[in-house]
Amino acid sequence: MRFALQMSASPMKKQGKCHRVMGMPENRARYYLLVGFIGVLAAALTCGSYLLYSNMLAETFAVVKTAAWYYFLFAFLALSASYATVRVFAETKSTGSSTHLVLEKYHLSNGEISVRDASAKTVASIFTLGFGGSAGPEGPSLLVGGGVASYISRRLNIRIRHTRRIFISGAAAGLAAVFRTPLTGILFALEIPYRNDLDMEAFIEASVASIPAYLMSVFILGSERIFGQAEGGQAGLNEILLSVILGLICGGYAVFFTETFSMAGRVRNTLKNKMGNTGTIMLGVFLLGLVGFFSTYSIGVGTHFVDAMVSGASFTVATLLTTILLKTLATAVTLNFGGSGGLFFPTIVIGAGIGYLFSSLLDVNFRILFVAVGMAALLSGTHKVLLTPTAFVVETRRRMRYTRASCKCSELRRFRKQFLLSYSTAQQVKSRRAGSRKVFHKSKNYDA
Repeated sequence: MRFALQMSASPMKKQGKCHRVMGMPENRARYYLLVGFIGVLAAALTCGSYLLYSNMLAETFAVVKTAAWYYFLFAFLALSASYATVRVFAETKSTGSSTHLVLEKYHLSNGEISVRDASAKTVASIFTLGFGGSAGPEGPSLLVGGGVASYISRRLNIRIRHTRRIFISGAAAGLAAVFRTPLTGILFALEIPYRNDLDMEAFIEASVASIPAYLMSVFILGSERIFGQAEGGQAGLNEILLSVILGLICGGYAVFFTETFSMAGRVRNTLKNKMGNTGTIMLGVFLLGLVGFFSTYSIGVGTHFVDAMVSGASFTVATLLTTILLKTLATAVTLNFGGSGGLFFPTIVIGAGIGYLFSSLLDVNFRILFVAVGMAALLSGTHKVLLTPTAFVVETRRRMRYTRASCKCSELRRFRKQFLLSYSTAQQVKSRRAGSRKVFHKSKNYDA
């Protein structure tokens, strides 16, 4: 979700110490070995953080299963610990989506992020994820990868043009490591920086960083896919036509999701002026606690919800619809009221739920197909990317033969954009008149 976060013009140049004198080393092999080393180091640190918050989250769910009201305590820890860590240790005192921060540093700081910011916000994301906040695991992985790349680039005095490539490639390596999806990491580096273009200059660096990062993550975490395995079948014409319809539905929900997320940020800013930071966080704790009390499928990273659908668990239509809406609310509250983490994965989980709901309403076969299509469609619609969602579905569901349907559904992102152009333009004009949107959303702690 990158309304004002992506740039459509050439990258901005910074004055001062960012201008470096050393370009690409004369020996290109040494340069690419450095990029590969950054990918391996980013993957090792990413896997360490993944194991930490995964174990914390497992303990959180174990306690919540004994009594649902315990989640109010974990909601307090998820938001307050994250907020306190950033306020005390980070240089920029803003929580929220890490994708926003990575894009901001890529465009406005030429790929430079301080060690304090990268470290503090990674720890804040671990607290949020480990205590059951609704955020994505790519949050700390992007910060770890980008932080490692930025630090090494500074130490070696690498020129800005190459620093930016190394920075986004390091972030892509972190993404490839946490999901064990090297192609997704490469395409992420190409698609995420710009709204309607590919940053092809970063292709080689992204590949050199992401592939070793994937191998390192497989060595540490194993080769098991994050959603396990499920047999699929060959999708026919009827399934593809239904996938097109599902893609349009997900396009509409992407607008609802982004507006809900933006509204949560505006409400937070208004309440902060009246109640202060403490009061605002406590309200977020109460709302997030209510979500967890009524639906454990709507909190946490969300893999348990997707796994349940993939394994064929029985859900009523009302349960699915409630879980989808509560997951949307939980994500908006988590990342706007003190929590830190990614916004990439929550949209995948919500999209999977929409796909499963769609197939349940129509009572059709190939329900796993529509789960995969929903993942790709909603991710494409919210983040304005086309190739990355398809690659993610293929790599995380390797044994399923649904690539064609997922790709068609992702292509509907461009149709949806044109179809809703007048709506988007009207909203932008309204926001400018209200003075709430400039280069970046001024709340600085959400990625909408």
